[in-house]
Amino acid sequence: MNRLALISLALLAVLGCRKPSTDCVLALSVRDAGEDVEHPPVPGIDAEFKQQIVSGGVLTSAFVPVDEQTTDAAGACDLVFAKENALVYRLDLKAENWFTRQIEWNPDDFLPGDTVRFSTDMMPRATLRVHLEAGLLTGNDDVLQFRTLHVPGEYPTCSNEWRTFNGSTAADTAWVCDMEGGATVAYTWMITRDGETNWYLDSLVAERFEETTLHLVW
Repeated sequence: MNRLALISLALLAVLGCRKPSTDCVLALSVRDAGEDVEHPPVPGIDAEFKQQIVSGGVLTSAFVPVDEQTTDAAGACDLVFAKENALVYRLDLKAENWFTRQIEWNPDDFLPGDTVRFSTDMMPRATLRVHLEAGLLTGNDDVLQFRTLHVPGEYPTCSNEWRTFNGSTAADTAWVCDMEGGATVAYTWMITRDGETNWYLDSLVAERFEETTLHLVW
């Protein structure tokens, strides 16, 4: 028997002695959910897979990490863990300037030795500063009504409720809130002067990872 055949047999013997992996694998891929891009992969997202276990018949309240990884240039990473007596699994996704996400899993979704492939998205964060400033011609009895027109979703964003101000109490008003990065934010306002009301509509883009100012002089 030649040398090459002997090496091949030795390799087969070694491989044959290896036990198949019993670890569970969550193969994760993350894409950008912003309106201003074509959903590219997102590198640098910290992914932490956690479990809530039952020990001695008692449910532990804390979620314990079982693996932590960071998405690569392709927006991907593998989270590897041993199957235990878990009641719930949870995937925490976070990164600076992005909205955090939490996704819960049924332990029955994972079998020892199997790979579960999962794709999700992350929303970039923007900061919106709304600055309402009374003009030189604003009288004490003039009234401003203002609201944004976006529909709140799963992310904490500005309230779209009406806000009402008058010239005597709100000459210069400002507040700051989070918005979805890259989103076009429509807003409307009504000004009542001398018993006559005029209605206006406009919009701006909440620039991702930045503070965008909506400055309205009324």
